[in-house]
Amino acid sequence: MTQSNEPRDQTSAPGRRQRARRADVHIAHEALKVATPANEKIGPWQERAAWLCALAERRRLKGKADPGIATEAEQLLTAVERRRTDLRESMESLPVAVARSSRLDDTIKALDSITRVLERAIELSAPPKA
Repeated sequence: MTQSNEPRDQTSAPGRRQRARRADVHIAHEALKVATPANEKIGPWQERAAWLCALAERRRLKGKADPGIATEAEQLLTAVERRRTDLRESMESLPVAVARSSRLDDTIKALDSITRVLERAIELSAPPKA
C-alpha cells in the first residue's frame, strides 16, 4: 500500500500543518473564551468572600456587629452577580453545544458558591438580636 505525500491536514502557512480540531475541543475552547473573564475573578473573589465571612463570624461570636463587613460584602456581591448575569447573557447567544459546556456550568457554580458565602457574611455582620 502506498502512502500519498500530500498532507491530510489543512495548511495554514507554508511548511506548517494544522490539524482540524475535534468538535469537542472546539466547543471547550469557545466556552473557555466566554468563561475566562469570570474565571480570572473567581480566585480573588473566593478568597475575599471567605475572609469576610470568617471575620463576620469572629465578630458575631464576640457579640459585635461590623457594618463595614456587610458593606464590603454587598459591594462584592453586586460585582459577582453582575458577572454572573453577563455570563448568562453571553451564553444565550452561543451555539447550544457551547452554552451547555461543563466549563461554563462550573464557572456559574463557582459564582453561585461565592454568592452564598457573601450572603452569609452579610447575615453574620447584622447586629445581634437581643
